[in-house]
Amino acid sequence: MSVSLLMLSPLTKGLYRNVILQSGAAPAIATALLVNESKEHAKMFADALRCPTLSDLKNCAMKKNISEIITAQLKVNPTLMLAPFAPVVDGHFLEDTPLMVLTKGSYQDEGSVMIGVTRDEGSLALIYLPGLQEGIPDSDKGLNYSVFVEKVNSTTWVRGQNEEILNSIFQEYTNWADTNDVNATRQGFMDANADAIFKAPAILSAQLYDKMGMRTYFYQMDYSAELDFENKTVPEWRRVPHAADIPYVFGHPLLKYPKDLNNTDVKFGKLVMKYWATFAKTGNPNPSSGQNAVQWPLYTTANKQYLSLKPTPEVKSNLLAARMNFWNSYLGTLKSEKKKPCPEDLTQEPPNEKEKALLGLAIAVGVLGLLVIILIIVIICLKRKLKCLTLYSTNLQ
Repeated sequence: MSVSLLMLSPLTKGLYRNVILQSGAAPAIATALLVNESKEHAKMFADALRCPTLSDLKNCAMKKNISEIITAQLKVNPTLMLAPFAPVVDGHFLEDTPLMVLTKGSYQDEGSVMIGVTRDEGSLALIYLPGLQEGIPDSDKGLNYSVFVEKVNSTTWVRGQNEEILNSIFQEYTNWADTNDVNATRQGFMDANADAIFKAPAILSAQLYDKMGMRTYFYQMDYSAELDFENKTVPEWRRVPHAADIPYVFGHPLLKYPKDLNNTDVKFGKLVMKYWATFAKTGNPNPSSGQNAVQWPLYTTANKQYLSLKPTPEVKSNLLAARMNFWNSYLGTLKSEKKKPCPEDLTQEPPNEKEKALLGLAIAVGVLGLLVIILIIVIICLKRKLKCLTLYSTNLQ
């Protein structure tokens, strides 16, 4: 994600030409923080460190040991998905939110961009992300629907989130055929995380890059070795996780790392390295015509073509079209800028019809009583005025 932000910063104009974005696109909610969000997180960090004021946070933190600082950092997790610490929309490094910069095209739009994701990006949510694996002791055995509900409800998926958005996410990613199917529920939770954090922001970015005239290439990594770096077999449900493309880009199969890789992995590694190196050099990943490689087409808003990266690459189009539209278009129609109710407000039941009637009656009685008091005051004043006029008339006589 850092590359996608550097690409949008006015400070980097003229410093790059061809950009490769691997599983990290600027529009994702975890990419950058708004100023008020960063201040809230700083306050959480200060409180966890027992530093009384933000103005003296630096001096106070310097007096703490490394263990105290790490512990305090881990407590700054106000809501899942929203990064505890991230670059801030400060008007300097980032002049506006990443999505607005992309939409307005106020960045260097020359050169080419390669952008991609992995098939099982969402497995990251079940393995590495702090706070998500809590309550999911062994994700290889699936995911209970009650945990799915809890985790979806406790996550900030988009800014301006409301109950209608959460209900829509449940509707989209619940396995309605059988909510007791723990493997399908696990897949639904993985898909929701993959789409929200990686895939939908990547597709949206590719479309906006293309609209600005940048040569855009999109891929999905659909293959990875059966063995992990400890030579253990990786379950199929998370075979191609986040960062699965990195070992192939940097030639790990050629080094036999992990060992016991087969010839398919070695050949695939060479192919990936060829695509990446050619793109870095020319802005076009396709090797010269004399080399045997599937031609990687440009991604455009018209064709939406991408390359499915595997030992035998395949050109496909419209990656997860319905789910991408769900995040990039539909949810935007449901957003509300209203703040969520405080926890204490959530416990208060709305007044019933009887309570509403009693409240209305009380208001009516109160208004009537006020009118009676005003009428009495007016009568008293009129009587006094009449008495004064009578005395004045008598004196004149």
